[in-house]
Order: sequence, then C-alpha cells, then structure tokens
Amino acid sequence: MKEEHEVCRKTLKTALRTYQSPEKTHDPRQIHLIADATYFGERKEKTSWCVVVFRDLKRKENLWWNFFDTETTSAYLEGKIYLENLGYKILSVTGDGFGGLRQAFSGIPFQMCHVHMERIVTKGTTRKPELEAGQALLALTKTLHATDGETFKNYLKKYIEKYRDFLNEKNREPDHGSKVLHS
Repeated sequence: MKEEHEVCRKTLKTALRTYQSPEKTHDPRQIHLIADATYFGERKEKTSWCVVVFRDLKRKENLWWNFFDTETTSAYLEGKIYLENLGYKILSVTGDGFGGLRQAFSGIPFQMCHVHMERIVTKGTTRKPELEAGQALLALTKTLHATDGETFKNYLKKYIEKYRDFLNEKNREPDHGSKVLHS
C-alpha cells in the first residue's frame, strides 16, 4: 500500500480517524435504511478496521457513519440509537448477512442485500458450477436484481421441487469421512 499510494497504513488510518467532516444537517423522517461496513487493511492479519455507514435508500444520503475495529452488533446499535434520537423512523433495513445487524434492528423488517446474497451463492456453487443443480441455482440467483419478491419465491419453490432429492443427498468427504452437502 505504501508503495502504491506513498502513504503508510497507520498514517491513513490516523488521517481518517481524526478527520472532522462538516456538521451534517439532518431532516428526520421515515426511512428505508441501508447499513453496511467496509473494511480497510487485511482482516486475516488482524490489521483491519472498518467504517459502518447508514444510508437513506430513497434519497441516497449518508445519514451516519463511524469507524470501528470490527463490525459488531453494538456498532449498529450505536448508529440506530443516534438516528432514532434525532427523530428518524426506520421502516426497513437492507444489509449483508452479518447476524449482529439483524439483532441490532430486531423488530424492523430486514432484507439481505442482493449483491451479498449472490456472493454467498457463488461461494457455495463457484462461478462455474459443474452440476446442473448448482448451475440452476446460480442462474436463479442472478435474477434477484430484476425479479420481484413473489416471482422469485415462485421460481425458488420450483427449483426446490425439481432438485429436492439432490438437495437432501449427503455425501461422505473421502479424506475426512465427514458428511457434506453437494454443491
């Protein structure tokens, strides 16, 4: 990173943590919220940190953000409480699959972001699945962005009906003898 941008990670982190953004003018209202965290640094090397951002879906306006060492339920609760104390009413939340996000917004309708959902399926099927069931699931997942909820549910139901036997199969991993699901 230092070679590419001529700034070391520690300097960048300090600059971002000490940056004082102009004071935000809020217009409390009913909102459909998008909540997510973006990481900086290497998570596997434990040198990472993140920024959690809350954004109004309709107005495409960032309403709250803060830096944390890691994504936690308490980070999301901090932002939720902040917005609610200002007078915002959160009607729904869209985010990734982080369980703490759902916990922080318990009682508020939650939807998983389509991009995150597609990534989860791609991770399980690979980008080029060999088996027909994997190919069909990946193709179905790629329709998320252009399909309404009822249509997608119907397609998913048909997928499950067609591949029910396959989905219920278990296979023994040759090296470990443990059961694994087909992918």
